[in-house]
This record gives sequence, C-alpha cells and structure tokens, in this order.
Amino acid sequence: MLKTNEYLQGMGSFLRPPLFMSYNCTNVRVEGVTFTNPPFWTLMPVFSENVTIDGITILNPGDSPNTDGIDPSSCRNVRISNSHISVGDDCIVIKSGRDADGRDANRPTENITISNCTMLNGHGGVVIGSEMSGSVRRVAISNCVFEGTDRGIRIKTMRGRGGVVEDVRVSNVIMHNMLREGVMINMHYHETPEEPVSERTPAIRNVYLSNNRMTNANKGIAIYGLKERSAEQISFNDIQIDAKTGVTGDYASNIDMKNIRLSVSNGNAIEFNHSEKIQISDLTVYNLSADASVIKLDSCSDILVNNCFQPTELPVFIEGNQSVTNLFVINNILSGVDLLVEGDVPFLTEKGNIIKRDMEKNAQTAVKK
Repeated sequence: MLKTNEYLQGMGSFLRPPLFMSYNCTNVRVEGVTFTNPPFWTLMPVFSENVTIDGITILNPGDSPNTDGIDPSSCRNVRISNSHISVGDDCIVIKSGRDADGRDANRPTENITISNCTMLNGHGGVVIGSEMSGSVRRVAISNCVFEGTDRGIRIKTMRGRGGVVEDVRVSNVIMHNMLREGVMINMHYHETPEEPVSERTPAIRNVYLSNNRMTNANKGIAIYGLKERSAEQISFNDIQIDAKTGVTGDYASNIDMKNIRLSVSNGNAIEFNHSEKIQISDLTVYNLSADASVIKLDSCSDILVNNCFQPTELPVFIEGNQSVTNLFVINNILSGVDLLVEGDVPFLTEKGNIIKRDMEKNAQTAVKK
C-alpha cells in the first residue's frame, strides 16, 4: 500500500479544490456575481437538486488547467442561463461519477437546461462526460454562442465508464472559430481494448441538434462509437457548417441528417464507416475539392439518400465498395455531378435522380426540337 505522501504526490494537481461547491444541497441559487482565477473547477454542484445559476460571469486565464466553468455532477433540475464564461478548460461540463464508484452511487444527472449564454475560449462550450457513469438524461441547450472554444458540443466517454447519455437537445446555437470539431460525440475518450458488453459499456443515444450554425471550424461533426455498441439515434436538422473538413461517423447507427448546408475545403464532405441505418436528405455541399466525393461509405448498410440538391461541378456524388449494402438513392437533383455512384456497390436503387449527363441530354433534345 502506498504511503500517504506518495499517494498525494501521485495525485498531483488534481487535489486542488473547486472555488465553489454545493454538496447534497437543495434550492441553490447563484446569481449576478463574477468568479475568477479558481484553483480548480469554478462552480461545482454535487448531489444537489433545484440549482439555479443565472446572470453570472466566469473569467479564468485561457492557459489555466482544469479551470472549468460550471460542473454539475449527479444533480437534478439544474438551470444555467444568461451567463458569460471564458475559461482554461470546459465552459460547462455535465458529470455523474466515474467508473464503478459512479455506478455504485447511481445518482444520475437529470433535467438540465442551459440557455442564453456566451462562452469563449476553453476546451468545450457544453460538454457531457467523460465522468458519466451514473448516467446523464434530459439535457436542453438553446440560444447560446460559442466562440474560440476547441469544440462546441462534446459528449465523451469510454469503455469502463458504463452509464447512459440520452435525450439531449441542442437548438439555436452559433459556433464560431472552433479550433477542432463543432460537434464531437466520442466513445473512445481513451483508447481501451474491445470487451464484451456489460455494465462497463457506455451508451450514447437520442441526441438531437437543430437550427445550429458552425463557421470557421476545423471539422464540422465527428461521431465515434464502439465496435460492441454504436452511438445511436442521433439527428441533425437544419444545420449550416463552414469547416475545413466535414462529417465523419464510425460505428454509428440510426443517424438522420436533414436540411444540411455544408461548405468543406478538404476531403470528402461526409464519410461513414462501420455504420448502419443512415438517412441523408436535403443536403447541399459547397466548395468541395474536385477530387472529393460528397458522400463516402465503407462497411455500411441500410442507407437512404434522397431529395438532395447539388448544382456545383463535382465528378462523384457517392463513393462506395462491395462492403456497402442496401444503398437507396432516390429523387436527387444533381445537375453538377458527373457520376451518381462510384464503386461496385450492390443493391443500389436509383429512382428519379437527375445528374449532369441527364441535364445535358435533355438540353440537347430541347435544342433538336
């Protein structure tokens, strides 16, 4: 057994205290005050219920480690609103305990609203995890602006955590100058060996993002599930993305992307690997490089692509191979696209699609008449 001083040295900087903590409290209200320069996390409600944080300011140096803004952990009925946060780590991060300790405590974080906030710098605008072993449920994020954070919305977990993140809604959020991803859903926060599904296996499901705008991001969206359990039931609706790279999904299931406007300067616009049950509709892509595809699929099944519009000049709309099954491409107007699908993709259904060669053929016919 380690001696006490050896244990403390091993813990290093993680023994610094938060600036403000409410522990096992009810009816907590923090309003109209400014916090700055905490030794560790700034506000940390734990095992608390009916917490209201309204109209506060948190200003921490951008290079100060672990200086999160607000960290509700294993709390219920938390309302965070009308606040300005600029920190050296995550602006708001939602937690519920870590690994076996969190599962044993079994105190989920539930019923969280975050609205009308501005968040600058830091690692993430609003983050869930990675300590979410007690589960996180029913989170609504709306009417916020993130600028200069590493990521906008981030959900992170890993094997060993267990717990569920579910029923998350993100609407009317503007993300500007994201240094990494606008949205990151990651079940590989730390790489660990594959293992059978058990209480140690985390789950992320029922995440809905709508009416959001990302400008000048390094990457638009990334979804990384586990081989033994995909990230599932994730919906993007009415999203505008301006990023260097577009959308990536690996081990994702039941993904719905609708009314997406995507401007991408590097690589393919959308890529999915080892994924299934994907619906992409009303997609338009801008500024794609001449050698890239709009959609690239590998080891995917049950994909529907419909009602998309692609007027700009591109050689290929969908790129795939024999590992792709049950691909349905229906009712798309792709007047700038030379080839609808490239690769030996089986079970391809083509109905009502118009691509560049069809437009040219129709034009020639019209001229002859």
